[in-house]
Amino acid sequence: MSYAQHRKIIDADSHVIELDDFLMAAAKEEDKSLIPAMSSQKELPVIQEGLDRGRELFAKRQEDPSVMAKFEDSILDNRKSGWNRIGAFDSGERSHALDVFGYSMQWILPTFAFHQIAHTDSSEVLDRGAQNFKQSNGKFLFLGRKAQGYWLCSFATWTRKSARNNAGRFCGRLLLLHDRYQRTK
Repeated sequence: MSYAQHRKIIDADSHVIELDDFLMAAAKEEDKSLIPAMSSQKELPVIQEGLDRGRELFAKRQEDPSVMAKFEDSILDNRKSGWNRIGAFDSGERSHALDVFGYSMQWILPTFAFHQIAHTDSSEVLDRGAQNFKQSNGKFLFLGRKAQGYWLCSFATWTRKSARNNAGRFCGRLLLLHDRYQRTK
């Protein structure tokens, strides 16, 4: 499908459209009670029907190759909910979508999970939430063979030095944390 032919294409602006259990799946047991529900954040509203439909369509694509083929044929159709698209929240399927596009690699940004923990006055939620955020994104990157991550984080309790110290390689994939914004009261 790609017009790239012999050229290498790296997609530099894509998002994980996380499911509502994205952070919980990687969270330590003692941190689970601290992590707010994805639906509780108001900065980027979560539409539960879209999320549920995304899960349903993902299962159909995995079970029926003809359904997957239909989604491949309409991969450029932006009218679908983000959760409905190939590779929205599953890293293996994301690698397949990159093959359909003909991309060599993709830099991925978070969508909903960041807002789950970033807009709080609790230092504990920020600190421990950031660690779980880092783990869940690292897991996504590890499972996808073509995904690289560039995660912009704005946690007030992290200094530039601590952000640099916490940046690193997770499972062979780059996970960069950057404290570009300062929280204001």
